[in-house]
Amino acid sequence: GMADGSPVALRASISDAVGAAWARAWGAEAIGLVRSEYLCPRGARAPDRAFYHQALGRLADAAAPLPVTVRLLDLAPDKAPPWLGRPSGFGASLGRHGSRLFDDEPARGAMQAEAGALAELAGRLPLSVLVPYLTDVAEFRRWRAELAGILPATLPVGAMLETPAAVQEVAAFQALGEPVGIGCNDLMQAFFAADRDVPEVAALLNPYAPAMFRFLGRAAEAAGAGAGRVMLCGLLPQMPGLLPVLLGLGFRTFSVEPALLPHLARTVAATDPAEARRLAVAVMAARESGEVQAALGLPPGSPWQVA
Repeated sequence: GMADGSPVALRASISDAVGAAWARAWGAEAIGLVRSEYLCPRGARAPDRAFYHQALGRLADAAAPLPVTVRLLDLAPDKAPPWLGRPSGFGASLGRHGSRLFDDEPARGAMQAEAGALAELAGRLPLSVLVPYLTDVAEFRRWRAELAGILPATLPVGAMLETPAAVQEVAAFQALGEPVGIGCNDLMQAFFAADRDVPEVAALLNPYAPAMFRFLGRAAEAAGAGAGRVMLCGLLPQMPGLLPVLLGLGFRTFSVEPALLPHLARTVAATDPAEARRLAVAVMAARESGEVQAALGLPPGSPWQVA
């Protein structure tokens, strides 16, 4: 917890059973995010229910007794498995990713196979599910209804918010179902209109840009009492100096790389909530990223040089 004892949840983002074991060893309180698109059979064959049952079961057993949240396969151009081929609309950075692919084969069959395996495992393991890459609440309602035909009612199904439109509606997503996570990497890509795989614009993905914190601050405000349960994932909570800012905005749940857990736990323990709030207000009031870096005691220049 924080310096005053306020609870903060530090969870781990992983891709396999090895990561699950590391998460437990480094003190994660849960597996906040399984990037299940990285679970892939050998060769070019698509994953089936038996494959997912074995892979997810092994992962959850390695994490035991920690609860595990699995993001349904969040396929994107930078992590395209060989079995997927090239679906229509898939190549663009703001094209068809995640759940936007779930209407068409072969992604649809893989998603249903994964959900079926999760249904089989749910009886013996503490699992929950996130639907990836949503834009509006109607999409979430639609996929929750479809998954209700596969998953037991006891298995929580929540939303992964990776677009500005979805993050802005965080309270509406929480009202429909939790857990709710914010995928900061994809969010930043859409927010700054900069493809992270295009080197010429990569510098625009600035984790110290005050506009990003004003946006996240409004999202936390919209979530109200639920802000502490919104799970921030990706690079942002891991960047130097930023965890206290995010705590100051009102976020209390984070999913990060397992090896960073001890360092971030020390940061949390040293953070006073009132000081964090003052810092967050200062960051939101800044005019440019250099002011944010100065407020955080970081050197000027490219933020990627201090990572």
